[in-house]
Amino acid sequence: MTNNALKPADLERLKNKLNDLHRHLSSGLRHHERELSQEVPQDAKDALPLKEEFEILESEDRREENEILRVEEAMQRIADGTYGICTDCKKSIPVERLLVIPHAQYCVPCESLREKNLGTR
Repeated sequence: MTNNALKPADLERLKNKLNDLHRHLSSGLRHHERELSQEVPQDAKDALPLKEEFEILESEDRREENEILRVEEAMQRIADGTYGICTDCKKSIPVERLLVIPHAQYCVPCESLREKNLGTR
């Protein structure tokens, strides 16, 4: 199934947003990796706050890695011609939603249903 709902100009704009987001997230990961590679001080009073900071950075890294994966999946959907089509119901995702969340793979009703179902487990 190919996406005929997105105009070529919108698709180009969204590709640029995805590429920019990918660059931004990748840059953030590289920055965190440099910070995480620093040596932890041996002094116990200095080590605890640094350990907490490292845990926060690791959590941010996981979040950013997941978002990079979603961006890359969106780029693959563009290549496949399925970008902008809800993965669940196969209806078009409104361009307004994609402009806000360019890696969205679900329309709002399907995303809401998924979130509701996750919350009831």
